[in-house]
Amino acid sequence: MLSKYEMGLGKEGEELDVLFVEKSLKSLKPGGDLFIVLPEGLLNNRRYQYFRDWLFNKTYLLLSVSLPEGAFIPFGGSVSKTCIIGVRKKDIVNPNLNKPKHVFLGRTIEIGYETGKKLYKPKTKNDLAEFCYFMTEVFEVLKTTTNGGECGWIEYLKITNYRIDANYLLNIIDRNAL
Repeated sequence: MLSKYEMGLGKEGEELDVLFVEKSLKSLKPGGDLFIVLPEGLLNNRRYQYFRDWLFNKTYLLLSVSLPEGAFIPFGGSVSKTCIIGVRKKDIVNPNLNKPKHVFLGRTIEIGYETGKKLYKPKTKNDLAEFCYFMTEVFEVLKTTTNGGECGWIEYLKITNYRIDANYLLNIIDRNAL
């Protein structure tokens, strides 16, 4: 089965999340966008540098949003630290076509329900809703939501495949503001 995936060639095993991203990207036309929830370790752990290298070769990063720990406990019990990433499939013929100038970043505190609990209990506090509003225009500073979440935009050229998690990239914006 692994031989059907570029990320599985010559391997005895591969993370299902990595294979799912590959399969999802294959279904997109060049210039198509993919937004997906993934374990945050894929974006910042040295072990997954090969995945980020591959991802940067195939796509442009559009968005990276860090979710609170335990966000998916009410929906299957997963305690993994997760994130939402958005990527745009590159066009092989014209790789600079549809290249973004900026990438949106967010670090959530509140996501519309209690995190870390087995039962789903809705809350009115939701950083993601505020992020949707903040995404309507590019700004140069970090903005804070009413719940303490942070978001901002970073120039695409400042991003490398070393780490693409929102926490790391938001700190770059913060350091540049000093």
